[in-house]
Amino acid sequence: MNTLCSNTCNESYTYTDNTTSHATRVVSVKAPVANVSSWLLAPVRFVKTRIRQRIERQAFDNLLRLDNQMLSDIGVTRADVVWASNLPLSQDAATQLEIIARRR
Repeated sequence: MNTLCSNTCNESYTYTDNTTSHATRVVSVKAPVANVSSWLLAPVRFVKTRIRQRIERQAFDNLLRLDNQMLSDIGVTRADVVWASNLPLSQDAATQLEIIARRR
């Protein structure tokens, strides 16, 4: 008898010999469907992460519109903001700028 479950597959074997003894073997196997769905979702997660990073970076780039006095009130210089905005998207520019501001 073979049955298919969502995550495992159970196989049962029963046999009889002359002495009417029975033996049953149950085998559990992971279904390959779970593995397929995880690698199919990886590109979707990557794209969603990149979109979020771009939106956050665009919001961060609004700091460049502030004048030098306002940036000074925040505790950073225009050069700091330009440096942070040129960081790769994988790095959080706001966090890096906050680290610079706290050091002063």
